[in-house]
Amino acid sequence: MRCMAVARALKTAGWRCVFASVPGTADVVPWVRDFEHIELSDTRDHVDQMREAWPAPWSFAMTDSYDISATTEARIRPLAETLLVVDDLHNRRHDCDYLLNQTLGCEPESYEPWVNSDCRFLLGPEFALLRPDFSRYRARSIRRRATSGGVIHRVFVSFGATDFPNLAARALHALNDVGPEIEVDVALASGAPHLNEIRRIADKAGGRIHVHVDCSNVAEILAKADFAFGAPGITSWERCTLGIPSILVPWAENQRDNANILAKTGAAEIIGWEPDVSSKDISDALSRFMNAPERVVSMSNIASGCCDGRGIQRVIMATIPRQRSKTGQKVSLRFASASDGERLFDWQATEGVRRFFRNPAKPTSDEHGEWLTACLADPDRFLCIIEAEEEPVGMLRLDAVDKGTRTEAEISVLVEPKYGNAGIASAALRTARDVWPDWDLHADVHPQNIPSHALFLTCGFRLEADGLYWSRAN
Repeated sequence: MRCMAVARALKTAGWRCVFASVPGTADVVPWVRDFEHIELSDTRDHVDQMREAWPAPWSFAMTDSYDISATTEARIRPLAETLLVVDDLHNRRHDCDYLLNQTLGCEPESYEPWVNSDCRFLLGPEFALLRPDFSRYRARSIRRRATSGGVIHRVFVSFGATDFPNLAARALHALNDVGPEIEVDVALASGAPHLNEIRRIADKAGGRIHVHVDCSNVAEILAKADFAFGAPGITSWERCTLGIPSILVPWAENQRDNANILAKTGAAEIIGWEPDVSSKDISDALSRFMNAPERVVSMSNIASGCCDGRGIQRVIMATIPRQRSKTGQKVSLRFASASDGERLFDWQATEGVRRFFRNPAKPTSDEHGEWLTACLADPDRFLCIIEAEEEPVGMLRLDAVDKGTRTEAEISVLVEPKYGNAGIASAALRTARDVWPDWDLHADVHPQNIPSHALFLTCGFRLEADGLYWSRAN
């Protein structure tokens, strides 16, 4: 599912994406059939099979399997411009360009004995590989629960796509005992072994339990929940992005770190490991939360601070081949942070930079600090630093508006004046189109800002109104 999130984002941006996996994968994760796909035979070398099916060079390769060794990674690496390895156990060697572990609190020191010296790390839930719609629903979800008062009207249940231990059934029985008036959404894959039992339980609930199979709009459904039951895998970060507090029941060893850290932060509560958890344990825990709405509110606030749902964008910004300026510099984007405050202030206070801004007045230091704090806290604003050869040279900002089935965003660009003719702004805009390929982007350009008119026309935007340029989603 982590690979699927990346592949979907890249495919939307126009990439050709292909999967290689063991036999049976498509039966458990049917979405893989949306892509070119080969089932790897264990009777032949896996790397040879991939190379025959998709001749190198590849722009990007990503592996996510505990069965892939550093030896295999070392053979894949020369075939791809970039190799990204996903790992969450830090207990074996790797040979890669980037290593991603989305566990909260993971530090580079955990990997130093296990990776090549030039490996770059993408660590923590800020790199969680969630589908982009979780980021899109974040703002509305957080706004909704800010007024809910911690009252639990609707619960989301998901212990993984397959839920082999059948924890969902235990949770549903608990909900029938404690909260017979609560609406329930259950998400499973069509290959889940206990799906028919879950459907039988739902049929007896009088329409109160909704079973979602191979669901493509999980973010939309989850955003309506007040609380969740789940396993501490990738879905932990989906819940955190939307500010959903949860009861966790780990059932796999690779979930241990996530579970412990989420419980320690206060974003979730562990009620035990799967073999030791009964329906009564779940119902007792739910009763506690139903009688403590202030704790539900607190957990929601903590959860939303653990992950912002922008991991896909961060991974794409970090790993895809760089756009080049007219002068040959590699241009990239990264999200801004509080540490960029002084640099951003200097740029905005530069003489002449703001003459075509809606507010051309130079900000004071205090005004700028308030603006930056608001930017970084706003789930609808995406403030990026433009880098040329990893040197900060400007900023790019997207102000998003959720239109229900799509997202529109106003885009603005500022590049240091000394780089004005280097083509850095156009490279940054092309990168933004790669990172947000499914957004409709528009720019409102001042009539006298001739360079900006030329910039947006050069980058494929179309003038559709007086000074308003549009680049529609791919």
